Amino acid sequence: MNTNRISENLKANLFELTYTIDEYTRKDMMNMLCERLKKILDASNIVFYMYNKKQLNEQITYFSSQYPVSVKTLSPSRFIAYFKEKTNITVVNEENPITQKSLDQMTFLLKVYCKENFSGFMFITFSEDQIVSLTTLEKVRIIIEQFLSILYHKRHQMFLRERNQLLFQLSTKLHSVHQTIEVLERFYETIQLIYPTFRYYLLMSQEYENETLPIKMIEYTGGATLSPGTLAFINNELQIEYNEVKKETNIYSPLSGKQGVYGVLQINIQQIVTMIDEEVNFITQFTNMVGRAIERTTLYQSSTQLVSDLQIINVASHDLNLNLDQNEITDTVKKHIFESCHPEQVGVIFFSQEREESLESFDILDGSTEYFTTQNGIHFVCHVYEKMKQDPKPILSGNFQAEGIDTLYNSIMIIPMWSSESIFGVIIVAHHIPYYFSFDKFKFIQSFVQHASLAFHNSVLKEQLKQTAITDYLTKLYSRNHLDKKIGEQMSRSGKGAFILFDVDDFKLVNDTFGHYIGDKVLIQVAEIIKLEMKQGEIAARWGGEEFAVYLPHCSLAEATERANRIREKVIKTTQPQVTLSSGVSTWTSAKKDTVEQLFIRTDEALYEAKTSGKNKVVQHK
Repeated sequence: MNTNRISENLKANLFELTYTIDEYTRKDMMNMLCERLKKILDASNIVFYMYNKKQLNEQITYFSSQYPVSVKTLSPSRFIAYFKEKTNITVVNEENPITQKSLDQMTFLLKVYCKENFSGFMFITFSEDQIVSLTTLEKVRIIIEQFLSILYHKRHQMFLRERNQLLFQLSTKLHSVHQTIEVLERFYETIQLIYPTFRYYLLMSQEYENETLPIKMIEYTGGATLSPGTLAFINNELQIEYNEVKKETNIYSPLSGKQGVYGVLQINIQQIVTMIDEEVNFITQFTNMVGRAIERTTLYQSSTQLVSDLQIINVASHDLNLNLDQNEITDTVKKHIFESCHPEQVGVIFFSQEREESLESFDILDGSTEYFTTQNGIHFVCHVYEKMKQDPKPILSGNFQAEGIDTLYNSIMIIPMWSSESIFGVIIVAHHIPYYFSFDKFKFIQSFVQHASLAFHNSVLKEQLKQTAITDYLTKLYSRNHLDKKIGEQMSRSGKGAFILFDVDDFKLVNDTFGHYIGDKVLIQVAEIIKLEMKQGEIAARWGGEEFAVYLPHCSLAEATERANRIREKVIKTTQPQVTLSSGVSTWTSAKKDTVEQLFIRTDEALYEAKTSGKNKVVQHK
């Protein structure tokens, strides 16, 4: 071989090729290089075995002047280890791990590399009778190395332009996207174009409804060792994991915006690869761009949701301020909660201040869903009541568990209702699917319950005011006006009823002997006895002074007389100081024309007879 002639000829041919680099693919260019080398060197075959450091998704590739080629595929790690063992020029023997030695031929292995771009081998095969100069081969090696540096640099620049163009197109598209799930879809499409041979997973901090994307939830393990994905999310730093057992590389890059981290991109490479800084920086910038887009859509969706929530609260507040009664408020609250977060159960519970130590220290309002009427539901409310007494704070649970509580519902929201500085009840929202309610929905329901609390509290105050107007302040029995009204209402319909008047015998003597304070205590004792005898629909009232009245709808004269006597006897046995009652009883029926005044007059006449004929007795007006 004439070293100078071969060198000059090779340089001329390769110089010509440099002008056509942009017109051909790398494979075509490398095949052309092989053909020209074969011709210039008068070789039997030329094979290049190359590893591109800057192409993560590229395996070890080979190019040849003739196909097929009997070369073996190595992993990048094994290739690099073998590459480091070799000198610039070696002769291929039977033990070569890449190619087999050909019979009657001699193959030389030449190292070609560029620190920033590639590492590779050039196999040159000659017939056994050819005389090959090592000096010539070294010259060829250096010239080829220089050409490949130009080729790989230009191809890499083209690759970067194409990749940057994809990113620019993605960035442009993302500016017009308002839904986070669409950001993730476009992101996934683009990264598959950039690294088509890898696997990807989107490790997100919240759930998204999409069956086509490989979305997983970030795993928060309770152990001391956190997964690389969790570390990337918490520390907002890219993590690389080399799994020697599975022979794979995993890259975890956080999807971070300016205000937080929203997830992690996991890139799974089915081999051990060495990550160069340029690629790490690209992946980081790529995921940061997507993270900012997720942040923007999240904020947009949050602001849109906030406007929607405010509109719902505005409508709900209007509904709640329509001077509704308690049942209507419960129905309104339940309707708006179902519309906003679609739960399975909603319960409205009032706490009783007067029965704090009893087992029934709460009332489950009518209108609460069916679960709260079951034994399990009541048991659950007992648990909530005890918890709220100890620490009255709102609760959001996606995996509800409590010792001794058997409930089918994993997702629970418990929102206290406050009046001034005291809690007067809670609203409970439940669903069986774990982590069903988002934190945003929890905050919305809290805001809504504040408005509902005011409406409920106003209804309680209105009810209390109403009760005050129809209730005697001392005995807590109904007032005489309320009794008149209720009897008149029943008389306007068909039916019958009985009216009883009681008078405390010698009450003036009680006041004179024990004082007015004890006299009031006696009236209260008598009132409590009468209240205990009342059944549903029956009315007890303070008639005036030491007189009491009882109205018994649908009751006969004999039944009313028996009730009057039972009350009279209990008063004798339980009052302290002891007093007795005189009583008059009368009835009415729709069969004969009658008025409330006539009923009162007849009963009063019977009472007068009881008083004047010895007291401590019941007299009927027949």
